[in-house]
Amino acid sequence: MTNQLDPCTGRISASAEGKITAAADCCDTLPLFCPSGLRCFPKEGEQGFLIPFGGGYALLGTAASTQGLNPGELILESGGGAYIHLKNTGDVVINGLAIQPDGTVVPPQKEDT
Repeated sequence: MTNQLDPCTGRISASAEGKITAAADCCDTLPLFCPSGLRCFPKEGEQGFLIPFGGGYALLGTAASTQGLNPGELILESGGGAYIHLKNTGDVVINGLAIQPDGTVVPPQKEDT
């Protein structure tokens, strides 16, 4: 009888030299799966979802917030805070600068102080 692995979660404990490890009972060094064409490297301390893969585990992704998103929208965000927000209106917002579907560019809104 084969020992089937169950999915588990773990905190990313190290992300240096191109290797990802997790503080979890189930694994050590992990391969990372992303959608085709997308590359990422999770930040240390993020909560990851680990799936059985090749007799061990692989990192499928990390926990994400839906704050600031409407259903159907997407945000790409770096650890340093840079972001690209694809909105349902057709706007693309890059670090606060909005590009509307007709090409109109709307500068970031200044906060009132």
